[in-house]
Amino acid sequence: MKKNLLLKFSIAASILGLTSLGAFAQYENPKTTLGFNVGTQGVGVEGKMLLSDRFGVRLGGSLIPVNNIESKQYLGSNQTTIDIAPRFSNVHLLADWRPFAFNSDNPLSGNFKLTGGVAYFIKSQGTATIGLTNSYYYGDIEIPTQDVGVVTAQAKWSHVAPYAGFGLDNIPVFNGFFIGFDMGAYYFSAPKASIVGTGFLQDNDQNQPQLQSNLKSYRFLPVFQVNFNFNIK
Repeated sequence: MKKNLLLKFSIAASILGLTSLGAFAQYENPKTTLGFNVGTQGVGVEGKMLLSDRFGVRLGGSLIPVNNIESKQYLGSNQTTIDIAPRFSNVHLLADWRPFAFNSDNPLSGNFKLTGGVAYFIKSQGTATIGLTNSYYYGDIEIPTQDVGVVTAQAKWSHVAPYAGFGLDNIPVFNGFFIGFDMGAYYFSAPKASIVGTGFLQDNDQNQPQLQSNLKSYRFLPVFQVNFNFNIK
């Protein structure tokens, strides 16, 4: 039975390999593509134009389609509810440069790219609201959660951020359809932080300078995404 499974796997791998080689044998860099992507910066759409064999430009936009992320954590013996709201969306202009010429002996070499560019972030902020899940007890005295209050911390980054990265592009899957991968990061200036408390926690605004200091090194937005592109020219 194991031999049959190995044989079937070998046949399937051989067919997949021949299919990939066949796709690369007919490979031509698409001049213009339109597609979508998914990854750490959310979902997006992107148009791409090849200006020469090794140089191309991309124009697109992306957003993180998440309203809120809720989690429960214990602070001492008290359970807290943390509600995080990331708000990131951008339009970007990127340039891709392929340092290696296409080589049939190593097809992916011609698809390796170095990328640089800039994005304008329509939204670039994160908000975290922290409060007790249940009432707080001071001895036998019960203090309801609405009286205890909540703490809301917010960080806002700059609207403009440069990008640098690398990846693989225009890997043919079938006629007119390509996939690619991007890995890199946007670089922001230090965020502006604020903190506000309500109820018994209303004096937490005095911790704003410490929060600002703690967040000053949070300047990178990592990007890892998969691109799905369709040839339109």
